[in-house]
Amino acid sequence: MKPLLILAITLFFSSSVECYSQQKKVNVSTSTPVVTQSPTVVTSSSTSDVVENRESFFAPINGEDINDALDLLGINIYNIKLPVISAKQYKLTVYTDVYTQKQETKNRKNTFDIMNDRNQTSKGLSLIIVKTGDSSLVLKWKAPDGSTRSFENPRGRISGYEYRVLPFKFQEIIPGKKIPILLLGSSWFDATINGVRFCYDLEMNPDLSNEVFTLMPQYYVFSIEISEMIN
Repeated sequence: MKPLLILAITLFFSSSVECYSQQKKVNVSTSTPVVTQSPTVVTSSSTSDVVENRESFFAPINGEDINDALDLLGINIYNIKLPVISAKQYKLTVYTDVYTQKQETKNRKNTFDIMNDRNQTSKGLSLIIVKTGDSSLVLKWKAPDGSTRSFENPRGRISGYEYRVLPFKFQEIIPGKKIPILLLGSSWFDATINGVRFCYDLEMNPDLSNEVFTLMPQYYVFSIEISEMIN
């Protein structure tokens, strides 16, 4: 009996160690529902009043899931953090620069006059990019005070190409400097594979020095600038 007992104990502890090592590989979020002693409910460690049926395949949908769904619909939404400005009033300019190979660059800019509140806290600027149909494009900027600038370009994109939105490398937003924030870039034809490619770096260089800028037949650069501060 002793050898069998020793074998059983050995198997128990080796199994426990293996389960623990598997758990260590899982990135656990504090907002993930945690199973309680009850066999029928799951409660959240951060929101105790959320009760779910344990007999379900589905978990709550998070923000990343929603962004993925919007992206499939051709919708991209971004909230851009603006620095804290000490002036009572300043000017915020947003730029949309369209680069199409063998054509003149098209530049569009819109300006917001921003009045600071007494708290002078950090504010956000939102940008919504909607890719509709095969070539249409709708843009909407929304300033911290709620005012908006929007326009629709019925033939804004080259037909037959896919477009992707990617960020530029972070830079401090300082008054008087135009800062590129986002790229909306097209795919391109690659003769080596006899097909369309869609490969980018994860972040774009502010000086547009990435190789993809010489390959894309068309791309949009969205930039912002804070200027004319009035004390």
